[in-house]
Amino acid sequence: MTIQLCRWCGNDTQHATAAAIEHSNSGPGRILYACPGCMSLRRIIPLDQHPADSWGAPRYGTPRPPYQGGRCPTALAWVASAERPPERRSPDVSARHDDDYAAALPDGLRHTALHGEGEAVTTGTYPVVDVQEGWDLASMLAVEAPGTVTGYRADGDERTTWLAHPDGSWARATSYGGQLPLVHQSGPRRLWDVLDRIRSYWLQHGELPLRGARVQITPDGHTVLARGSWRATL
Repeated sequence: MTIQLCRWCGNDTQHATAAAIEHSNSGPGRILYACPGCMSLRRIIPLDQHPADSWGAPRYGTPRPPYQGGRCPTALAWVASAERPPERRSPDVSARHDDDYAAALPDGLRHTALHGEGEAVTTGTYPVVDVQEGWDLASMLAVEAPGTVTGYRADGDERTTWLAHPDGSWARATSYGGQLPLVHQSGPRRLWDVLDRIRSYWLQHGELPLRGARVQITPDGHTVLARGSWRATL
């Protein structure tokens, strides 16, 4: 059985699924593979289920069929462990969260998230943060709002973080000179509120419950994470 490297967690897997195509400036692109755990946790759509006009960018949103491997998938094991996965990735497969994953969003949603006027406009509780630079924060957001795409931009004293979800939800927070951000949000869910709740829990408890959580795969294929009184079902 061929062993492939999972593009998302960086671990080897014997149960790889072709999930995307990474294009290069010259020559053919290469197929990116995902392990069963990442397929489930991140709701990755297999490459062979992409629409006919797809360029092969990662797509998210469809739950993966139950994993039948008999034990916890590797990716979920490190997501719930106290340590980050081994740094075995090549430089070109580091986490990217803006242009690469925007293809998973409905047409125009990324532009709306960057420039739109929100249905709800408030002042944020916490400073702007680059979500993907905080591994714990990004992992917890993937559990609380699977499929959310994030982006971050800095221009002098202006800093902006945006979030968008395939269900049409989006949020944008912009701050100037280190002040608390102005937050715009729209759609079925208030994504910035989700992020703020995660950060509040972090400050109150010193860490997020995902770190060190136990992982169980139920007979019907659901993934249950648990730590203390906290529970999450994927």
